[in-house]
Amino acid sequence: MYQLAYLCSMSATNSLMETTTEARYQLRSIELTTTPEGSEGTWYRYVIIQGISEITGMRPGTQAEVDYAVRDMVERLNERSAGKNTKKPKPVVEKVTPTNDTKLT
Repeated sequence: MYQLAYLCSMSATNSLMETTTEARYQLRSIELTTTPEGSEGTWYRYVIIQGISEITGMRPGTQAEVDYAVRDMVERLNERSAGKNTKKPKPVVEKVTPTNDTKLT
């Protein structure tokens, strides 16, 4: 594994998460790695953290492409997580009483 590492600053990560009240997932690092056997191109290894949990993955592409894709992934994870924590309003059910003029099918 190469020693070249691209570490993301907390300020960059926080600005990415401005739309959420709490940045649960954060990008910890993106680093150049060896190409997996049977693959071609330049590959990067990324680490996303949430509390004490880590999500580690690999993606091919340029550093800019991988950075964009992983930051988008972090944003979507936080949006999905925020959606689970918000209370959804209960639907209003209107009670309908049939009359002689109402046909039920």
